[in-house]
Amino acid sequence: WDNSSAKETQRKKAARPVRAKASKAAASRLRLRKPIDAATVLARHAAPGNVIDIGCSHGGRVNTLPETYVPYGIEIGAKAAAAAKKLMKRRKGRCVHAPALEGLKGFSDDFFTGAILRSYLEHEVHPAQVLAELARTMAPGGVAVVKVPNYASLNRRFTGKTWCGFRFPDHVNYFTPSSLRRMALRAGFDTSYGWFGVLPFNDNMWALLRRRPG
Repeated sequence: WDNSSAKETQRKKAARPVRAKASKAAASRLRLRKPIDAATVLARHAAPGNVIDIGCSHGGRVNTLPETYVPYGIEIGAKAAAAAKKLMKRRKGRCVHAPALEGLKGFSDDFFTGAILRSYLEHEVHPAQVLAELARTMAPGGVAVVKVPNYASLNRRFTGKTWCGFRFPDHVNYFTPSSLRRMALRAGFDTSYGWFGVLPFNDNMWALLRRRPG
């Protein structure tokens, strides 16, 4: 993914140099505002206990959580998983080097109070199965923080095939607020987007999935 993502970024710059410059300028302006931080959101909503970051990269996100949380992760990249394992071991957690569905099967029922799925589900070939398996491993009331591209955004409709959310071959799924809600419900989660989770011109959306009781 690291290599293909870099190649895709370079391809877009070469194909659409004007838009690439505009996007970079917009991103610079947005940095003046405090971005949404998945770990901060999780700490606000999830009870203390074991939490997991699926697609955790080097493990930095969950490592910033307060000491009342024990960080776990799943990462498919070997080098990133090794780095995350070192970080999480210091706090009595661990990182599993495996595809998400396989990695989740190694955890017991009701093990986690929270989860982070930031910029992950769009890369997952089996998103519905992963959410169902995640629900099994989460205690009732447990919370998952999810960030994915918003296929229903006005920008996607305006730009069409050139939408920035299309990243080939890395992104294999695309979600709208309603399709994500339906999939999460079938898996055992209620979904909320809050005030800023879905904005018309935002190419991404943030969702809070809460494990249903029973």
